[in-house]
Amino acid sequence: MPISQTQNIERFYEPADAANITDTSGGVHDSVIRAYAAKNSTLSNRLNELRKLRNAADYHINTPFPAIHARRCQTLAKKILAALP
Repeated sequence: MPISQTQNIERFYEPADAANITDTSGGVHDSVIRAYAAKNSTLSNRLNELRKLRNAADYHINTPFPAIHARRCQTLAKKILAALP
């Protein structure tokens, strides 16, 4: 069963919650990535890659988003969630 948009948004905040980040502004992405950079560079790198791919999908709407990139997003998200403390 596909997850809803609300569930997707809630899942985004899991890394922020795990890092005790309460910022909900647009800068939260950088805050989360920086918080994990010192603790877990692999997790930080995955978060950064996922952010770049999501930005491409969300903001470059006139450019096709290849299925392989969508699958990469899913893989990254699963690995990120599995690596959270």
